[in-house]
Amino acid sequence: SLGQSTGVTSNPPKSQKTKALRDITRSTQQFLDAGQKVMGSIRCKTCQMVYTPGTEDDLLHTKFCGRQHARPLTFAIAKDHRIISEDDDGAIVMIDRGNKTADLKKVAFIRAEVERLQRQAPATDWTLTHEKAFLYISQKKVIGFALAEQIDKARPVDADQEAEEVPSVKAVCGMIHLWASPSGRAGTVRKALLTAAREQVLYGYSVPLEQVAYLHMGDDLRKWAASVHQKLLCYRH
Repeated sequence: SLGQSTGVTSNPPKSQKTKALRDITRSTQQFLDAGQKVMGSIRCKTCQMVYTPGTEDDLLHTKFCGRQHARPLTFAIAKDHRIISEDDDGAIVMIDRGNKTADLKKVAFIRAEVERLQRQAPATDWTLTHEKAFLYISQKKVIGFALAEQIDKARPVDADQEAEEVPSVKAVCGMIHLWASPSGRAGTVRKALLTAAREQVLYGYSVPLEQVAYLHMGDDLRKWAASVHQKLLCYRH
């Protein structure tokens, strides 16, 4: 009859309205916080990858950074390895084409991983020929990697001119890579690797800093190198 309740109401109880509104508010606020805490791209302090939070790059970074930690670069120093320098924190080992095939394959793998971490296209089917590789080893982990070659000229890095327009100068040590695992000691590791490369790239000659040039320079390496060299040099293959 018209006077009887059917048990169905078009308006939910006030308590349900309050709960629903609270849930919506909480959900909305969480989303806004995620977008307001960081604006624009950021660089991960662990893997150095640049990504934008809340985008597909963020998901890629999570997978990428996790992969890095799952596969740390390792290298076991053997009796036949040539140790260039050693301190309380670790040792620098030099690998060249005279080493065992297993060592050459390991260096190729390390180079590919370093290039992946720096978001460069890894060299394919590459092996050491004329280059010399330097590994900074600490507790069997590779915390630094340098790849050097002998060159004869380079160009100063001039912000006001294109590299091709700047006259060439004499250079001897070409740094293909100079990488250090992100840590508070990254600068110390880079400096030790650079010293090793300068002393070993050309037999019997210690290359002065003004004759060192870089092939690959990201923002981080460029900033560090600018604090070491009076004038930065770059070269191309």
